[in-house]
Amino acid sequence: MTLLRIKETSLDTTLGTGDFDRTSTNDSIGVPLRTNEDNITFAVITDSADGDTEDEETGNIDTLRITYNPREEFISRACGVVVRYDNIAIELTTDDDNWIQDINVVQTNIENESNIHVKIFH
Repeated sequence: MTLLRIKETSLDTTLGTGDFDRTSTNDSIGVPLRTNEDNITFAVITDSADGDTEDEETGNIDTLRITYNPREEFISRACGVVVRYDNIAIELTTDDDNWIQDINVVQTNIENESNIHVKIFH
């Protein structure tokens, strides 16, 4: 079993923690993008566990920086405006112990939240 934790780094907010192994039915993770910024950074931690002191993380941390261009799109008077994201790019901070092996941006524009946009291989 691999315990995976995702933290948004600027707010130091944990987005989620989950079990991912061969028997798990989890096959995807959604992360929020900011509507008023053009980038966001996440710490993606495998084998996540709390250390002996408060806020200590003992897992293997890989850092992903996502850049994009937010674009407002008017839907209707009833629905209002939605934000779409164009030119998605992801940068992995390289270190001596990266567990993320590859990143594949499948769709560079986000028009539908249900589609796969990025695949991360480990």
